[in-house]
Amino acid sequence: MGSCHDAKGLLETSYLSWHLIDLPGHGKTKQTATLQDLFDYLDELKSPFHLVGYSMGGRVAQKLAHHKNTLSLTLISSQTLFSDAEYLNRIEFEKELTQKLQTLPFKEFVEEFYKSSLFTSLRRRKTLFNAMLTLRQDLDPKDLLYALKELNIEKIISPFPPCPILELYGMCDLKYQKYCNQLPEVVHVVSIAQAGHALCLENPKQSLSLIEKFITRCEHDVANLRTV
Repeated sequence: MGSCHDAKGLLETSYLSWHLIDLPGHGKTKQTATLQDLFDYLDELKSPFHLVGYSMGGRVAQKLAHHKNTLSLTLISSQTLFSDAEYLNRIEFEKELTQKLQTLPFKEFVEEFYKSSLFTSLRRRKTLFNAMLTLRQDLDPKDLLYALKELNIEKIISPFPPCPILELYGMCDLKYQKYCNQLPEVVHVVSIAQAGHALCLENPKQSLSLIEKFITRCEHDVANLRTV
């Protein structure tokens, strides 16, 4: 239910030039947009890029990271590796979300979604949480239904791409802490203190610092390869 608005804390950088892309059915990217449209957008850049994605956006970014021009992938609070049982549970979870979107009053749906333990630390920041909740309640449930259909786990699940990968998670997010501890060594995993699932909102300054350092190292490695 997020949008580029949630990433505004990552824009306070003199080093990175961002292309902010809302998921289909979110923000300015409304219905009819597809995964192929996102690939086409990357084609139009005509130059190498680094991908960063949060939560469901991370799974989409991992799919897009198989594009030939991808230099690195940063995943923020995003589970992209599933056991068979976790994969089946995710399919059922998305089916339940779809059913609730179609049956519950939308305000009630949003409030119930953010009662999840993933957002416990965010709820403690009452001003920030209430502002976010207000933005979410202004969304169109039809757009979200489209997003769940277009971005369901069966469509966007993909293996890790052949590029450097960074995974960031909040130490208050116990679910993702457990998940990140199981990731293979190919993924650089970093935890962020005093934050939970919504890192971009709860600790954007440290998140940005880590992303900048990671991308700087990736750029340095690419430059070295070019001079060999």
